[in-house]
Amino acid sequence: MELPRTTFSNAVDPLITRIGNAVSWIWAALLGVIVINVFMRYVLQELLPCGMNHGGAFVPTFTCGS
Repeated sequence: MELPRTTFSNAVDPLITRIGNAVSWIWAALLGVIVINVFMRYVLQELLPCGMNHGGAFVPTFTCGS
């Protein structure tokens, strides 16, 4: 189904397309930041020896031997 094209829709269509493309790239970047944060929080925490964790923003503090 083809929608009718008007002067207004022809003028606004490229802008809306650019906004949609920008938002899709922002979404991909946000997803990447979340994946890296989860990796650093849960995987790297298990690899740190006891006493090496300084309670930073990405790695929560934990108690030794637990």
